[in-house]
Amino acid sequence: MKQFHAPYLLALLLSFIGISINQTFAQVSGTKPEFILYKHNSGPNGAEPVVQYDMLGEIKFNALAAVNTIRTGVSIRSFATGPVSGNNLQANLIFQTGAPALVDRMAITAQGLVGIGTITPDFHLDIVGNTHTSGDFFGRLHMDDNPGNPGPNTYLQEAYFENKSGSQLAAPDPARGGLLTLAPTFNGGADTDHQLFFNTGGIYHRKEAASAANWTAPWEKLLTSADINGTPNRVAKFTEPSKLGDSQLWDDGTNVGIATTTPAAKLDVNGSTRLGGNASVTGNLNVAGAASVNGVLTANTNASVGSDLTVGGNTAVGNSLVVSNNANIGAALAVNTTATIGTNLTVNNNATVNNDARVNGRLIVGNPASTPGSHAVYVDGSIIATEVKVALQPSWPDYVFEADYPMPDLVEWEQFIQTNKHLPGVPSAATVAANGGIELGEMNRVLLEKVEELTLLLIGQQKQLDALKTELQDCKR
Repeated sequence: MKQFHAPYLLALLLSFIGISINQTFAQVSGTKPEFILYKHNSGPNGAEPVVQYDMLGEIKFNALAAVNTIRTGVSIRSFATGPVSGNNLQANLIFQTGAPALVDRMAITAQGLVGIGTITPDFHLDIVGNTHTSGDFFGRLHMDDNPGNPGPNTYLQEAYFENKSGSQLAAPDPARGGLLTLAPTFNGGADTDHQLFFNTGGIYHRKEAASAANWTAPWEKLLTSADINGTPNRVAKFTEPSKLGDSQLWDDGTNVGIATTTPAAKLDVNGSTRLGGNASVTGNLNVAGAASVNGVLTANTNASVGSDLTVGGNTAVGNSLVVSNNANIGAALAVNTTATIGTNLTVNNNATVNNDARVNGRLIVGNPASTPGSHAVYVDGSIIATEVKVALQPSWPDYVFEADYPMPDLVEWEQFIQTNKHLPGVPSAATVAANGGIELGEMNRVLLEKVEELTLLLIGQQKQLDALKTELQDCKR
């Protein structure tokens, strides 16, 4: 237990008695007024030195808060913060406020570091919380990613404003302006340092490698509202290296127009359009003039061209292709007017030809299961026509009516049908399946041959019936 010597105890008692007698007024005066709190420890031999972490003293501001109740509103305390020796006494000041309990608000360390909101500041001014100033701020704003580092003594890792003249900066402008330097040097010094220059000409920017400190990069002007002049909905273009203005492209949020401010479709081009590669259209393609495509033209629905259509590659149209003039295609094509086709003509849906259609190869409509042989036309589906003419070799079955033509025997036909399940001279179902179909002209010839044979049989039977009727009438007489 610490002990006080009698002289010191007496002085302390007299001090408290004096303060208690007149608590409303205390004054220290003289040519060198001092208010001293003297701290020492006591031991067996009297006063002993203080040690680290000892509280050196405390000043309290008390008041009578209620009857018989005294409260402390503010406290100033000091602690020995380092080892104590004959030549060294490191101490701090801690300021407390608060009610009903005092709270540490601010501290000043032995090294002169000031902390607000913390009693262990790491910087000359270390604030935990928001700051505000209504006056001018002079100096540099320091940014450091290493709180344990007191910070460099150059511009590195700092952001600061200063007045500069254009000549000192080697452009961008000879007028005076403000300079903002940002040199974060984070991530092990791998970042880029930046400078912004503000003057009557605008805002300029340049950068350099972190910590280079030479600033030899050229200044680049940042575009502001004074440098951007345009019309609403019109897409901007560079009219000068550091200025933006109107282009020919219009975008009103619904339609896009080129060389027009009133686009009537999602894309409306007022002028010629050239495609150097493939063109794929999922809806209708309507061209009022000529269309020239160097690559492949694909339209999933309809395609309409008001003049000539020239396609260097394939053309596949999912529905109808209407060309008002000529269509010249280098590969496969689905066309709706005069067509000159170098290879195949493929129509997946409808093909309307208002004039002549000439195909040098095979015409394939739809997607037949197979295309055997070298037939000129293959169709997957039915065909409707007001007239179909099949050109046959001179073998039309009028020969049935020749006198030397052998008349069919119905008894032989019956035996043949029972055995083979089809008429004599008519291809069987197995033959049709094996050949992949029937030839329309040849089948018409065979059917006409059978009709003519059956007609002769009916004529013969009619003669027999007439003869029988005559015999019956004779018998009745």
